[in-house]
Amino acid sequence: MRATGGLDDTVVDATENARAANGIKFAEYSSTALAKAMRKAMVIYGNRDLLRHYQSNAMAVDFSWDRTVAAYLKAYG
Repeated sequence: MRATGGLDDTVVDATENARAANGIKFAEYSSTALAKAMRKAMVIYGNRDLLRHYQSNAMAVDFSWDRTVAAYLKAYG
């Protein structure tokens, strides 16, 4: 996914933190960057253990209202 807005805040790329990785990001708005991200996705999909790692991390992310309210209060409260 292209690293913009809320998606940039919620997706963790392996280049940022391999242990917490839950997706693939690219910043540049180009077909080359998209193609590179798609190749990364195919490598992850082809490696069962790595795919499970990404899936587990993605399912463990807390998108609850409790977390959202706490972040809002921290910023504005």
